[in-house]
Amino acid sequence: MAPWLVLAGCLQSITFTQEAPDATGDGPSAEATGADVTQEQGVDASQDSTGPDALPDSTTQETGGGDGPTGPGLTLDTGFPKTAQLNDTTGQQLQVTFDIAGPERLLVTVVVWGQHGGSGVWPVVVSGAGLAWTNRVQQVSAPQYLDAVGVGIWTAWATAAATAQTVTAQDSTNETTDALIAVYSFAGASQNLGAFGGNNAFDGGTPPLSISIVASAAGSFLVGGLLDGLSGSGLSGSPFSNTTYDVTLASASNDSLGICHVNTLTAAPGLVTFGQTATEAASVTAGLEIRAQ
Repeated sequence: MAPWLVLAGCLQSITFTQEAPDATGDGPSAEATGADVTQEQGVDASQDSTGPDALPDSTTQETGGGDGPTGPGLTLDTGFPKTAQLNDTTGQQLQVTFDIAGPERLLVTVVVWGQHGGSGVWPVVVSGAGLAWTNRVQQVSAPQYLDAVGVGIWTAWATAAATAQTVTAQDSTNETTDALIAVYSFAGASQNLGAFGGNNAFDGGTPPLSISIVASAAGSFLVGGLLDGLSGSGLSGSPFSNTTYDVTLASASNDSLGICHVNTLTAAPGLVTFGQTATEAASVTAGLEIRAQ
């Protein structure tokens, strides 16, 4: 296993439609994953906070603000996500450039970043496009490889259309790294974000290489990142049938990363699990629910 972890972000340009009222999609139930689900109040994307701390254990989820009404539906803007990567390369920066298609867009940035020994790369900072970015969820390795690898998700609200905007993810050291970034742009999104969840093998044990989120509403979009620190030939296991990967990386350093989303909007509030079918002793995952207006 390489002494670091990384995760990635995934998505294609898509307008999503809701399906039958099975909130779990095709993922396993909480019993199937062994998840010990706890629920707490979610976060409001309009607040300029520093974002929650790393999830306190490998199977904790938090939920959003209840079963509120949803609007006409989320739409992922054409050409998104925008992605970039570092593959076994010395570097401190990942950047993507894009146009903001219209007013009232929710921008979501998923970063998976890990380094090959030395000092930790976290905290990673996301900035750019003239917007205020807020870290909503992260999982960071500790204590064995302190701050060496992590997955984080940031959001920002764009009030107006703009061209040639650049978003940068900047780490805190200049180590040899593997990293992924994916930026999504949504129309019809609420600033009131929903649930988040993830797993962290560095808290102990062998958690699932997947993300379980207790979705707070129908019509939500679920996105997340995964890092597998024991495979250089792709993420261990197989994807759940509800999971679509937008970007992946298999590194010669024996790490595999991916960013993915659930391929239908949630049909109802409830537990949704997506990602890989495997369990992994050296892994981190994190995901977030994007709610409709």
